[in-house]
Amino acid sequence: MEETNYPVNLLLVDDDAANLEMIAGALDGQGINVLTCSAPGQACQRCIDEKISIALVDVHMPGMNGYEVLASIKNNPLTSQILVVLLTGRSMTSEEIVHGLNLGAVDYLFKPLDLYILNAKVKSLVALIRYQLEIEANRAEKEIFLANMSHELRTPVNSLISLVYLLQATKLDEEQSELLGLMDYTSRTLLGIVNDVLESAKIDAGKVKLALAETDLRQLLKNVCEMLSPLAREKGLALSCELADDLPAQVLADALRLSQILINLINNAIKFTEAGSVVLRVSKLEEQNNRVQLAFTVADTGIGIPAAAIKRIFKRFEQVDDPQWRKSGGSGLGLSIVKKLIGLMEGSFRIQSEVGKGTWFNFNLWLTLQQPTPAATI
Repeated sequence: MEETNYPVNLLLVDDDAANLEMIAGALDGQGINVLTCSAPGQACQRCIDEKISIALVDVHMPGMNGYEVLASIKNNPLTSQILVVLLTGRSMTSEEIVHGLNLGAVDYLFKPLDLYILNAKVKSLVALIRYQLEIEANRAEKEIFLANMSHELRTPVNSLISLVYLLQATKLDEEQSELLGLMDYTSRTLLGIVNDVLESAKIDAGKVKLALAETDLRQLLKNVCEMLSPLAREKGLALSCELADDLPAQVLADALRLSQILINLINNAIKFTEAGSVVLRVSKLEEQNNRVQLAFTVADTGIGIPAAAIKRIFKRFEQVDDPQWRKSGGSGLGLSIVKKLIGLMEGSFRIQSEVGKGTWFNFNLWLTLQQPTPAATI
């Protein structure tokens, strides 16, 4: 990655003015902004006001020692990411050194300072900070690009789908009808790929947050199966929904994201099953402290996945290198998105498969129980 000179602010914290002057002078050629603070009680606020990235803090100061300054910096969410190096002129035990590291210090420097070591360590920290800043800048550019791509790609594809819909309502011969059907399928496939790419990027960027709300679990599960039943019928498959009798009526969940996980898994199962059935099973594993652990399984009688390929299919843009899988198309992002969303919900995910017999996608989630909201009375 090309090095970029993003501005870096460094704060020296020491009650000795001579030390502050000497260290600041030694760091003069680093190309960074060096600021000083002789009042340890003001150090944390200075870090906030001056947007500090690195702090060199003397351990032995009256009133407030370096460990206390370090703790105040690390315990404040506005300053917790600052890289803190502790300075000391006294011999220290291993326990004392480890204490500082456990509080969040990244290193120690011992007085009298070796200026070559001082400059080398600060230079390495500055390089790390600039690398992080460049990554953040690149991420911001990526988000802007994705937002633009969302508009630039989705808009014409949606327009094409609408145009096909209008043309299909006109008088067509058999060949024209077939061509429009192909256009409709291709357009919707492209839109699905664009949506998958954008969704995966949003999750990676931390832009997807769970919106927890009171959810009718049984209704959600039935809605998912009803939505995908026509797709299964088109292939002559039986799609069933097997729900345990003891499932809770209401849970606190992100209904949209839970539906998205199940739709992706069931759609994937239908795609790779040529004959037989696809089933969604949901059961209760345990209940404690007003929370319930549910087990979700999507099972199919499809082509199965070779054992060597199971880990690979959860990577972005990866598919099983097999003609039977390749012919079904797709972006190779669906299962990657599923795994990320389950991780976002702090769930566990596993897969079992046997080539020629089928695949079982299983995941467990802990959800908070909710009492049904009483109907309003008039």
